Amino acid sequence: MSTLRFRPPTGWTEKGSEHERYNRWTFGLFELLHFLRGQGIQNATLLELGSYMGESTSIFSSSGLFSTVYAVDPWHGYEHFNELQNIDWDTVKREFKLNTRFYDFIVSVEAKSTEVVSMFDDNSIDVMYIDAEHTYEAVKRDIELYLPKIKDGGFITGHDYDSYIWPGVFKAVNDVFGAPNRTFSDTSWIVKK
Repeated sequence: MSTLRFRPPTGWTEKGSEHERYNRWTFGLFELLHFLRGQGIQNATLLELGSYMGESTSIFSSSGLFSTVYAVDPWHGYEHFNELQNIDWDTVKREFKLNTRFYDFIVSVEAKSTEVVSMFDDNSIDVMYIDAEHTYEAVKRDIELYLPKIKDGGFITGHDYDSYIWPGVFKAVNDVFGAPNRTFSDTSWIVKK
């Protein structure tokens, strides 16, 4: 399959196309990484909750900011994109391996976020990125469970801070933090601990 979004066809920048949205998504992640670099993040540990096909995992890993990247995903259950594209979880896992194959410092953890909290010591993670379940309850739970794992001065961040499309994410972030310190063009958000 080779992740289409890494190999966009001719016309991929056409306004409103899926590839134009992907271009905005990758630019937002680059904005986030540039911000983190400006905050002195280097040789850091990243915990990503929700890695799916490993596209964001690969972008994070290629940034040069992280010496360890934990990619946590159950790689099973319901996923709307799987249904839309008529793909199964074996295909998604193969794509994850393909997209992350160049980085030996990625630790993939096949589990739900709630199942591996104890795997991480308190104050051990420099940056956490949440892009797993998008319900209010799940996002709030992930923030509350993992906030103690973030180092003082570290960052908790995530995707889909959008009150219209992902109201659960938007409300959970606001209920816990008041509001993010900053948002980026792809709807990523960030809060410094």
